[in-house]
Amino acid sequence: MGNIVAAMGTVHAPQLFTRPPSEDPVQLDADIAAMRQLGKTLDETKPDLAIIIGSDHLETFFLSSVPTFAVIAGERTTAVFAGRNYSLPTHLPFAEQLLDELVHDGFDMSYSQDAELGHSFAAVFEWVLEGRSIPVVSIFVNTYLPPLPTARRAEQLGKAIRKVIDKRPEKVAVIASGGMSHYPGTWKYSQPAFDFDRWAIAHMERGNPDALLDLTMEQLDEVGNTEMLPWLVMFGAIGKTPGELLTYQPTWHHGHAVMRFIPTRTTPPEGNAPAPAWDFQNLGGYQFYKHPAPASYPLNKLIYDLRHKQRLRLELLENPQAVAKNYGLSPAEMEKIDTLADESIDVFRSLKSHPLVELGAHPLGVLMCLVVVQAESRRLRKEKRATKATARGGGVIMKVGVAGQGAFGIKHLEAMQNIPGIEVITLAGGSPAGTEEVAKRFGIPHWTSDLAESLKQPGLEAMILASPTQVHAKQGVQCMRAGKHVQIEIPIADTVADSEMLVKVAKETGVVCMGGHTRRFNPSHQFIHKRIQKGELKIQQMDVQTYFFRRTNMNAAGKPRSWTDHLLWHHACHTVDLFQYQTGELVSECYGVQGPKHPELKIAMDVGILLKVPSGAICTLSLSFNNKGPIGTFFRYIGDSGTYVAYYDDLVDGEQNKIDLSKVDVSMNGIELQDREFFAAIKEKREPNASVGQCYTAMQVLGKLETMLEGARGAAG
Repeated sequence: MGNIVAAMGTVHAPQLFTRPPSEDPVQLDADIAAMRQLGKTLDETKPDLAIIIGSDHLETFFLSSVPTFAVIAGERTTAVFAGRNYSLPTHLPFAEQLLDELVHDGFDMSYSQDAELGHSFAAVFEWVLEGRSIPVVSIFVNTYLPPLPTARRAEQLGKAIRKVIDKRPEKVAVIASGGMSHYPGTWKYSQPAFDFDRWAIAHMERGNPDALLDLTMEQLDEVGNTEMLPWLVMFGAIGKTPGELLTYQPTWHHGHAVMRFIPTRTTPPEGNAPAPAWDFQNLGGYQFYKHPAPASYPLNKLIYDLRHKQRLRLELLENPQAVAKNYGLSPAEMEKIDTLADESIDVFRSLKSHPLVELGAHPLGVLMCLVVVQAESRRLRKEKRATKATARGGGVIMKVGVAGQGAFGIKHLEAMQNIPGIEVITLAGGSPAGTEEVAKRFGIPHWTSDLAESLKQPGLEAMILASPTQVHAKQGVQCMRAGKHVQIEIPIADTVADSEMLVKVAKETGVVCMGGHTRRFNPSHQFIHKRIQKGELKIQQMDVQTYFFRRTNMNAAGKPRSWTDHLLWHHACHTVDLFQYQTGELVSECYGVQGPKHPELKIAMDVGILLKVPSGAICTLSLSFNNKGPIGTFFRYIGDSGTYVAYYDDLVDGEQNKIDLSKVDVSMNGIELQDREFFAAIKEKREPNASVGQCYTAMQVLGKLETMLEGARGAAG
């Protein structure tokens, strides 16, 4: 009689393979270490085969056929992901008996002898099995294309699998791959339901899978956990067995969990017992993942084919409209097809759906398509730059460095890939491992944790500082004293006195010193500014909302910060400067109020600001780190001849008609345009737009507001 000697559940995130700069390597390493612990459990329990229960991400089953459950029953089980290929022996006697008995037990099973599986299975092959000589039986569960199997149906499948195990002689390991909370490709991508995950983990630690098994699939969809279906199949096989949490990593877009259930834990779980039920909104139906409508078949077919056909990707990047026409896309779809090559992921971080998702594309399919199309685009740009450098005899115009390996350092590195004649030769960061990883990702030959070492690199002309706010002024002075031009990310400092010092040193040294005031360069705000300059619009009021959900130290990429962000000195700085820039006047009156301070972060989480300039124009600014709705900053311009609302990359009029910004500047990327201005000012030996001298007046306003809110702290002028 066979028995289950090991049972475990694991994450399978693609970032574990691709290691993109947007992820925290410490979190990824923790996941892999926990998965390898599961591998050690296999060494201890010595199973004869491993049943792996997983899903896919529309790479194996999508438009042609979507089974509810399927058994992989070829001689070999194959998986392919991120350039890695796997071929493991299938335990055919078990697979064939399992398929036969499941059908006789009332399950309309599908099977495949040649299915090519994705990273749901590849992650288990890579870090749990990790070369061990254990035959596998892989079982696919549909988790993203409703109608989905119910939680209890998944449990029933697990019970039926257990009956087959009991009839056979083998010792078996059951490995479930999936979860936890994430919403890939949807408007909610950047806001996983971490609280639900922790509630569910607490129940699983106490051997209470019924807390999950009693949920509807619509409820699991609401909290981003339809991928837990493979775990529910496992629970059917092992019953109410307490689990042991090996790691839980809340990344900026995904809750990563690794748990072991058999061998059974011997110590009780920590903490209080969780609430018996979760409070769902129960909005009705699937909110995030639905099967695509037949009318959108051509669009979804193109998105699927782009993932698998390199020639098609090249054609899309060369002539997207021709590709769209060949696939029979609608006019609305053809209008948005260019977005597949747009590398900005702000749309996924600002709680907005991707335009193609709004037109009927499956969100997960769009996200996975974006990954491969944009990788192709980066490869082509790199080849083009190399060709140009060869044609010039390998020469470059300017050698620059970046300080800061975090989210905004990466944004600048991505932007500079599009600017001819720029070579990034050094990266100075905080975390040595993270700095090395980003440097290798962008092909930067030198990296260090010491800015002084970067400043000594031969031929270096300029630095871009994307380091923590608290060191901006010190590092800016350090760069200028070393004779290097410097661009300092917003804010240039967090006191008026330090801002004044930067202006003074810039004058003394004669180098270009620029503030990273991106709003001046975003095409949406440029459009408004040009209308004002032509006398076509006069600002009467700006109404601005800057909203985030940031109750922990997380950066724009969702990675942990070693420093604390600030609503006044960072986020309000954008609007104060923009208001003065757009009106062409200095603030004459300012008022501010703030809510309670966070007990751990020691900063105000809600701030309200009112500004006025001599002409009478006013600006109302609301800022919050407590907002659970759409994140980012939204600007409403109310003028004498029209109203406009500016978002990250979009501008609409007062009646929500979209404004075409494609001809405003050479790029739609504000950071790229900001960097272009910095380099142009250096080459042309002139003051840049957003020089520290120009930014200083905004810092004076912030100093006055801080005095109102908290009393003087470095305020002057």
